[in-house]
Amino acid sequence: MNFDKAFKKLSRLVQFILLIIPGVSFVTGLLVRLSAVLRKANLVNVLGLILMFISGGLLGILDVICILLTKNLFLLD
Repeated sequence: MNFDKAFKKLSRLVQFILLIIPGVSFVTGLLVRLSAVLRKANLVNVLGLILMFISGGLLGILDVICILLTKNLFLLD
């Protein structure tokens, strides 16, 4: 599962579109974060995955802002 690497290779516009739609944002965030945890299990990635489960779509709003500013998801290493 290399969803995190594939997501980073997408253009910023495609990332934005994937994260602006509420249901798609949740699934995309879970897949990308789970892939990052399986590839590299550090505290930041695990914390991001746990917060995604707890907050649901609320973390997606922060993801959209972070994608626009840094081209990286919030709490993803």
